[in-house]
Amino acid sequence: MKIIIILFVAAMIIFIEYPTIKQKNIKSDKVSFFMFLIIGIGINLIANINIKVPSLIKWLKIVYQPISQLVASWLS
Repeated sequence: MKIIIILFVAAMIIFIEYPTIKQKNIKSDKVSFFMFLIIGIGINLIANINIKVPSLIKWLKIVYQPISQLVASWLS
């Protein structure tokens, strides 16, 4: 039921906001509108389905830890 509500709200956002974006006729506005809408819908669906998503901090540690060790070895 929550998924249907999320999709309904997204459809209403498109129905209300898209005509004003369409009048401006700027492609980047249309692309960014749909990009952020899709990201928001995805995050809400993942949160409501209770899928475990790893923390962003863990990914940052994985990426930057070798760089940090390299810089530390240069400085010592």
